[in-house]
Amino acid sequence: MAEPTIPDFFNMPPVEVRAWTRRAAAEGPTLIDEATGAVIVLRHADVERLLTDTRMVGLGLSFFDILGIK
Repeated sequence: MAEPTIPDFFNMPPVEVRAWTRRAAAEGPTLIDEATGAVIVLRHADVERLLTDTRMVGLGLSFFDILGIK
């Protein structure tokens, strides 16, 4: 089964994004943004797992930059 996609995650109204992400979360843990190719992790537990996984690369300062933390 293919991963669910969303047309333009970063430029859609929040109400539409929530509807798309709810539907996608019922199918699996991620959603692909068709406009950028970004993988969006949908479930809080999966995000926590990624943040604490020592095999993940690039969770240093660049991660904080993405979040807008200075």
